[in-house]
Amino acid sequence: MEFNNNIEAVIFDCDGVLADTMPLHYEAYKRAFNEVGLTLERDFFYSCSGGKASETLKKLLDGQNYSGDLLQLHQRKKEIMFDLISSEQLRPLASARLVPLLSRCYRLAVVSSGSATSVNYVIRSLNLSEYFEEIITGEDVQLGKPNPEPFLLVADRMRIAPCKCLVIEDSQAGIEAADQAKMQSLSVYSFVPTI
Repeated sequence: MEFNNNIEAVIFDCDGVLADTMPLHYEAYKRAFNEVGLTLERDFFYSCSGGKASETLKKLLDGQNYSGDLLQLHQRKKEIMFDLISSEQLRPLASARLVPLLSRCYRLAVVSSGSATSVNYVIRSLNLSEYFEEIITGEDVQLGKPNPEPFLLVADRMRIAPCKCLVIEDSQAGIEAADQAKMQSLSVYSFVPTI
């Protein structure tokens, strides 16, 4: 893998890159699904994650017999997620530990498919808010990852050419979005589901 040496900005995903939240997301979806009589397998969840929450939910419900309100189910998942985050210590991942060091040389941003409330809560909990110039969430864009819109938006707001950005991602959808945005990317996988 070859990187150009003209990097001006490093863009982080949040869930699975800065904090180990993916197991909490799985547990929240699983509990919300169980409340309405549905099941959710871990491997299937991980294969569907990485895009906007509304798109992920639709993928997770594909093939399930659910005729209820999607918005209500998603809201319930968010409530469970906040309970889990509040009751458990968030575990920062190695990428989070690099943020203060990287901020000395690069402009930093976060691009996440998560909600603004969730992403900002995680960043505050990790004491990283001061380091990020921009935070783009799923609420800021029409199309989520793997569409390049979130990455192009952050480059535009930071007034940096996409080719001068390095994206650190843990999902295939995020890597595809970065590639389509003509940004360099670094794939970090923090969790491998057990079978």
